[in-house]
Amino acid sequence: GNPAGHNLLKKTYRGQTVAVVGAGLMGSGIALVLLQAGFTVYLVDVYEESLKKGAAFLHGTIQSYVKRGRITPENATQLQKALKTTQRMEDLSRCSLVVEAVIENMKIKQSIFSKLDNITPPGCILLS
Repeated sequence: GNPAGHNLLKKTYRGQTVAVVGAGLMGSGIALVLLQAGFTVYLVDVYEESLKKGAAFLHGTIQSYVKRGRITPENATQLQKALKTTQRMEDLSRCSLVVEAVIENMKIKQSIFSKLDNITPPGCILLS
């Protein structure tokens, strides 16, 4: 497609969907930055426990921002609504950007990128 028309070049990211694969500390941190930028963010992990921990970290961080006056309670609600968690790669079919943040294992990374290549729309940016 036309790179100048890519979704990520628009002035606002509201309503745009992105994903972070890997709900560990790095993945959760990346998800937080993307949420703050205005994206709807899918946090993806094959392990339910990791997904729960990542979501709990994000919710806790967002609440601490409210307590410290960095964001309003309304902003916090928006951020929390914009966070989606899933164990299913198939849920990423409308993402304009996917960031991979899993363990440093080339076989796992290649498997993830192969799946993403089949699921994500043409023009989706895949980062590692």
